[in-house]
Amino acid sequence: MLHIYSPEQVAGWTCIDAKGSHPHPVGRSDYKYPTLDVFCTGRTYPEVFYSGLLPADAVSDIMNWAAKNDGVFTVPQQWCTFNSHGWGYGLLQHDYIEQFLVYTFAVSAHAQTRGTWTASECIGGLDRDTDSASGYAAPSQTVVPTLMKWMLLFEDPVEKQLWIGKGMPREWLLPGKSAVSLKRSPTRYGRLSFSLQATGATSISANVTLPTDFKWPKGGLKLRLRAPGFIDGKEIKSVTVGGKNWASFNATEETITFATAPPAAAALQSVVATLG
Repeated sequence: MLHIYSPEQVAGWTCIDAKGSHPHPVGRSDYKYPTLDVFCTGRTYPEVFYSGLLPADAVSDIMNWAAKNDGVFTVPQQWCTFNSHGWGYGLLQHDYIEQFLVYTFAVSAHAQTRGTWTASECIGGLDRDTDSASGYAAPSQTVVPTLMKWMLLFEDPVEKQLWIGKGMPREWLLPGKSAVSLKRSPTRYGRLSFSLQATGATSISANVTLPTDFKWPKGGLKLRLRAPGFIDGKEIKSVTVGGKNWASFNATEETITFATAPPAAAALQSVVATLG
């Protein structure tokens, strides 16, 4: 059960980490998002991030506070990863993509053993091979695969949108790279397959395959193409779907939107974006 406290009740609470006591980020009378308990980065924050209920500014405040106060350690210099998927979920939901990617690869680099990718419940500091780690924990083992799945295919809990490629690293869409693909991945709307590939310096192709019983998301389907050239000012200039011009794209957001199913579902198997 979640215990909701008012800002006045938590005004004197603190979080304890390796640097000692710090004011709780929501322990201010002018802060409008009250905390749920005092466990801070270890339990409360990843779990409320995973709820999907926090607004973007609350996620931003907590993220910035954690960055200044020993990050996501559960207790001084110990990182328990069994519920770490929550951090990634909240960051991806609110489009903190670079932070999501740093977090995802940090978990894989520091919270799993080298070569065997075995995850313990908690690790001491950032050295995954020391004897300070606790025993194996199945929930911790699922964190990296879960984050990778969301990176490629994410269901927004509030907007009811299904995202393809929302948090994918830009480097994966460099020209000459193999296609990034996902086959028959489960979603609440039905299984979905897709592949994305840069077919040239200014062209990206997508193939999205849906089953006949696919239920279209209420908030639509969004395809994001995180091209490396975006950093240098190259944006989506035009899109074709099934060989026909498609106007529903957002160059700033790097997305192509399908609010409703196209008249011919097979058209989604030939989506081409031109950058410029």
